Amino acid sequence: VEDLSAFLDAITDWPNDFHGQHRKALPKGLRIRLSTESPASPTAPEYQEAATKVANLLEELGGQVTPAPWLDIEIDEFLVLWKRLLANAPHLIESRLQPITLWLRTAGKKIKKETATKTRIHLQQEVLEWFGDADLWVSPTMAIKPPKIGAWKHEDPETSFHKVLGMGVYTAAFNVSGQPAISIPMGFCRDGLPIGVQIAGRPGSDALLLQVAHAIEEAVGGFRVPFPR
Repeated sequence: VEDLSAFLDAITDWPNDFHGQHRKALPKGLRIRLSTESPASPTAPEYQEAATKVANLLEELGGQVTPAPWLDIEIDEFLVLWKRLLANAPHLIESRLQPITLWLRTAGKKIKKETATKTRIHLQQEVLEWFGDADLWVSPTMAIKPPKIGAWKHEDPETSFHKVLGMGVYTAAFNVSGQPAISIPMGFCRDGLPIGVQIAGRPGSDALLLQVAHAIEEAVGGFRVPFPR
């Protein structure tokens, strides 16, 4: 977290002093919501356990944790933005694109700017209303474990896209709303894959997220853990 704080200070063009703020003590009584399941994809049990562990640590540090359901929005609404963004990506050699990327880009060329803008504003409002009066929202970073290389190579692009959705169901909302979010490492699964837990905050609460991540890092004795053999 110290490295991240220094990096953010280096790339921003206004004085935030993230590096100086990240060690501040956490405010007491933070309103924290916890979700371990998404309606869009089943979540690996080890990811759920890690998110619950982080929520429990924050409760021990003075937070008020409340379990709550994850955002339930039609994936097709997010797809409008994904497609439009890829359609506008410059300097792509389409003959070299992976099938999913080409499928998204081709479909995106049919979406008008006005439609994408209207969808973005609507989704942003939906996310912020769902987030409500929470100070923080804790969840797994991903729902599914990374697939093996080539796992869906025989599937059509649309089918492959929907199978991979579990890797983004917890993170996509905050890309749309503009809220800060951080993924912290919480060890490894039994099969040796790393586990991430996402913590999201209100708009503009970047410094608070760094304080929270640093407090957890201290509580677990550092984020560097032995790799399972």
